[in-house]
Amino acid sequence: MAGLPQMPNNFLQYCNSVTKACHPIWLYSCYIDQLHQYLSANPDSTNNNVIGYNNKHCWPWDCRMRLIKPDVNLGRAVFWNIKQSLPRSLTTIKWEGTFVSIYSKDDPQLLFSMSGFEVCILPKIRMLDGDQFLLKDAVWNLTNEQTKERTAQAFLCISDEGIQQFNNHIQQVLMSSGSTTFSKIVNKWNTALIGLMTYHCEAVIHTNELLDALIKTENKIQTLTHFCTGMSHEEDQLIPNLY
Repeated sequence: MAGLPQMPNNFLQYCNSVTKACHPIWLYSCYIDQLHQYLSANPDSTNNNVIGYNNKHCWPWDCRMRLIKPDVNLGRAVFWNIKQSLPRSLTTIKWEGTFVSIYSKDDPQLLFSMSGFEVCILPKIRMLDGDQFLLKDAVWNLTNEQTKERTAQAFLCISDEGIQQFNNHIQQVLMSSGSTTFSKIVNKWNTALIGLMTYHCEAVIHTNELLDALIKTENKIQTLTHFCTGMSHEEDQLIPNLY
């Protein structure tokens, strides 16, 4: 009913009449599934659902979710269904802070955020003809444990939340430094850098926004140490340029 992984069927459609007639069951649908009711409760005659649909702008254009109408409606329906299932007396979720990634025949990648990382998974069967597995930093090969075959690749970069957490940490260092000594300021800066590099590893060099943030925060730290301690040029060289 779903079709081949390389060429999945459209909703309620088959690739040909022979496949459709080869089995007595043509359709399976759960009658309590609320996804079918989304467009009834939220009609979209002017295609406004595409407007305001969140996307992962940290990836290049060809790696983002393609805002095709069926996928957008399905993404909003999934969010709507989950939101309606949550007791509002306990919690709720907002669309502005949510991203629903749809994997379909029009969207070959699966995008999500996890623990400060942005992940883009591209299955092998959805790669273009001639494309090969990449062997570089921030790209992980996903393998089938039974056959040991590489089935997909996961591309990594640091999420906006991870970058903001680093900026907030450095801002706390700047605000709490006051008239402290040069060594304490540098130790806090070095500790923040080591923690960043240890946790995010190779994803750092593939996140341009973080590299820009490192340059800005380093300049702030150098300005602070010059202002508070009157640091000489020789001491300035003691601040490592880890990125």
